[in-house]
Amino acid sequence: MTREQPPKIVVIDDFEDDLVLIKHILERRSVEVISYGEGRDAFTDLSNLKIKPDLVISDIKLQDVDGKKLIELIRDHFPKLPIIAVSDFHPLYLNDVLNAGANEYCAKDRIFTQLLPLVDNHLGE
Repeated sequence: MTREQPPKIVVIDDFEDDLVLIKHILERRSVEVISYGEGRDAFTDLSNLKIKPDLVISDIKLQDVDGKKLIELIRDHFPKLPIIAVSDFHPLYLNDVLNAGANEYCAKDRIFTQLLPLVDNHLGE
């Protein structure tokens, strides 16, 4: 299946270095990355349909909003939108983020090896 436009991926993380790292990893694919440092800004743009992503990647520990709550809000408004949760706190929050509505979870210490296969799986690559 060929697309006219590259898939859009929203990345939400309040730590600039992680945003840059995830964007760098995603550049290995032909995707458009839209990054946000705050969950509220991302949700506002999503809910106002300013952006229509094919996938969301969100940290679960954000300064401005509880990341699990953000995932719940996105899931409630966009039931079919794939969401990958990322965090440094991998074993502790796995069930919580999946119950909140994330499709997948990727620990930040495994992001180099696990993120792209998860992205490919949800984008049908």
